[in-house]
Amino acid sequence: IKPFLRVLTHIIEDTAICSGVTFYLRDVLDNLEGAEDDFRHLIEQCEALHSDADKYQEKQMNRTLYVLTVVSAIFLPAQFLTGVWGMNFTDMPELNTPWGYEMFWVITGLLTVTNIVLFCKFGRIRILED
Repeated sequence: IKPFLRVLTHIIEDTAICSGVTFYLRDVLDNLEGAEDDFRHLIEQCEALHSDADKYQEKQMNRTLYVLTVVSAIFLPAQFLTGVWGMNFTDMPELNTPWGYEMFWVITGLLTVTNIVLFCKFGRIRILED
């Protein structure tokens, strides 16, 4: 639109054009300037909408990553114990006991519940907020 506005302004300033046509061209120029302002306003609104959509998407991604981090941190001791008891050693005393499997699950459960309680106590679990 800007190049057309410049051409139209140049034509209006030309003295060879009669006054009736100049009057009409000034009206066209005013309408084009109004349309340019409308376009500029619409572009600003689109940019603001795009920015809001990006902020919303970023907030959702942060929330998802937070939930994954909390779940990973809660079950981290269980993963450690699985790694320790999963090694191929024959001289681990708890492997030869009849209650070794139950001991694993009791310790894992206690550590998981302890982590959940600690996370709740220190305010790190805020899944239901927002």
